Amino acid sequence: MRFAHFFLGEPGGRPERCLAERGLLSPTPGWVRCTTGAGACWVDLTVRVHRSEPGPNLAEYEDVVESSYESTDGELSVFTWSRRLVRYLGELPEGPGSYRIRYHLRDCDKAVAGVGLIQLWPAPPAPPAELKISSNTAGFWHPSRSLPC
Repeated sequence: MRFAHFFLGEPGGRPERCLAERGLLSPTPGWVRCTTGAGACWVDLTVRVHRSEPGPNLAEYEDVVESSYESTDGELSVFTWSRRLVRYLGELPEGPGSYRIRYHLRDCDKAVAGVGLIQLWPAPPAPPAELKISSNTAGFWHPSRSLPC
């Protein structure tokens, strides 16, 4: 799949609530806004749903962030930035409830197609985490990390 900006969402979620949040990954109950990079940057996206926590892939990606996500309906789909359905991903392993979402990005500063990986698994709520921030784009969205200009 190829996207510039996209959402993961559920029928009962409200996407407008996650627009005000800052970060590469901005979850709200039922929806997650995923920021990729410059408007012209496309991302080849893979989404993997797991039953337990997978390890992060820090070696292959420039940026890796994660956050808690509250599923409202237990079903997940990918939507374009304009909220048009792209692909139904299916039911989540534990139905509605608390999950952890990890977002990996590579090449989002370049004017070429980037690569994105999303991992999702059932987990209790926890604070957001910046596992790796290397790109200028991620440094903009996660200013707690200092990056060279």
